[in-house]
Amino acid sequence: MKPTASAATGLKFITNASKCGGADAPVSKTFMVKDTKHERVDIEIISGKAFLE
Repeated sequence: MKPTASAATGLKFITNASKCGGADAPVSKTFMVKDTKHERVDIEIISGKAFLE
């Protein structure tokens, strides 16, 4: 199954963060799902660090 454009964008954000040593809190990102009005992908880091290799 091919990821949607927003999921691919979210995956790109996660991959880039991982390559750069992770993402430090606070982070809040929203990616709208292509061709829908009410679906989205949310990434939220409240504390600590995420997406480490």
